[in-house]
Order: sequence, then structure tokens, then C-alpha cells
Amino acid sequence: PSSAAPRELISSATRREQTITYYVVKGARFFDILVARMGNREHVVLGEVDDMCLDLPDQRDFDENGTTDALVFHSTNCRGDVAPGLLFFVSGNSTFERSNSFSGHQPKVERWHGHWSVLTTSARYILEDGKAVLVEEVHPR
Repeated sequence: PSSAAPRELISSATRREQTITYYVVKGARFFDILVARMGNREHVVLGEVDDMCLDLPDQRDFDENGTTDALVFHSTNCRGDVAPGLLFFVSGNSTFERSNSFSGHQPKVERWHGHWSVLTTSARYILEDGKAVLVEEVHPR
């Protein structure tokens, strides 16, 4: 009875998570495009009008709400992921909400205190309520 509903919700969330896949179309004209594919439908999350050079370091359910989110790297000088740039999350919700940006490149994704986190050379961030939240500053030794 009451224990059946949570299992159904978890199963439904897992199915939803598996249906969103993100990919970057490089230099469609000049700038890159971020696309989300849901089954056989596609949605342009960031188009050429956003004037961005993009990479997609990772995609997973960062906020563990049952949908796949994207970690996006914005190369501010269009030099790929070798130069410092900005990172941000795109939430796998119905509006593909974009989080605030944070500095970094070549991020490492790892578990931290039970959450998926993004580790840069100077800080650690998690995705919470559509926002990139600074949870730890990293000091060089």
C-alpha cells in the first residue's frame, strides 16, 4: 500500500533520468550549440545567439532529483578546455535552467559528503536548487 508509491516514484525518476542526453554541436556557424535529447525529441538549450564556445565535461544527476543535469564549460576566449573559463550546470528540468557560473577548467567530478561535486583547482561546487553552490575552497599546499 503506502510502500508501493515510493518504489514507483523511484522507478519513474530513473526512467526519466535515462531519457535526457546532452551533446554539443561544435561551430554550427561559428559558436557552439548545447542540445538536450529526450527520447526522439531534441531541445536547443544554448543556441548560437548565446555566442559561446562550449565543452561538456560531464552529465549526470548532480542534484539527485531524478533527471540528468549537464556540467558545461564555457571557453571565454574560444580556446578549448586548456584555458581557464567558466563552468555552469544546466538542470534537467522542463526549462533546462542554467546555474550561476564559476571559474575553472578541466574539472574533476567526485562524491563529496553524499553529493556529486565538481572540483576545480580552487573550489568545490554542488548543484542545489538550480544553483552552483560553493561548498569548499581548496588551498594549494
